Amino acid sequence: MAKVKETSPLRPRKIIPLVIAIANQMIKELRFVELINERVKWDKNHSGMSPGNLLKALVLSTFTDVRIPLVHLIERLQPLDLSYLIGTEAEYNSINSFNVGRALEKTGESDSEGIFETLALSAFQQYNIPITRVHSDTSTISFHGEYDISGLKLTDAEKEELLIIEKGYNKDGRAGDHQMVLGQIVTEHGIPVANRPLNGSTSDIEWNKEALTYWDHINVSTV
Repeated sequence: MAKVKETSPLRPRKIIPLVIAIANQMIKELRFVELINERVKWDKNHSGMSPGNLLKALVLSTFTDVRIPLVHLIERLQPLDLSYLIGTEAEYNSINSFNVGRALEKTGESDSEGIFETLALSAFQQYNIPITRVHSDTSTISFHGEYDISGLKLTDAEKEELLIIEKGYNKDGRAGDHQMVLGQIVTEHGIPVANRPLNGSTSDIEWNKEALTYWDHINVSTV
């Protein structure tokens, strides 16, 4: 009896875990992709995928593993049905560490803090989440290596905007590490309304003073 030869391998079945399906729906309702594409400068004619969709892919990947190096991003996304989650624009060769890194860089060059606040307040409004009180808090994020900026040719304006990674009071008890501080304004349920990256030696007292100023600029009347 002649044997049947398989001329092409079976393609692995694509899946959409429930948690990712829910996150995908929320991202749509908050107009995450549209907001990123409107606020971030990018060239439609020379981009395989928009920064909004690249960052959406990055956000969705965190539901498979929170700590994913960008070089392994596509491996985490391969089992997912990206054609459904992102659309016809979803091509595996466009979702890579370089393109996602560039999208993050372009977002950082735009008003990234304003984008976050818009998304946060939209979520409060969309899902009728009440805000009865807020408080400010800080977290520390540790880095390895040296961060010497003395050799960089920066203008005074660039130096003023530069985030300084330095030793400070580390909330994880790692006094020897270089760090940055993340200042947050959160609700009574711990939901962040505003985030600010701060120099590594910034104290809670300094951030609390700044938080009062930032909060005055957030229009909570729409929530």
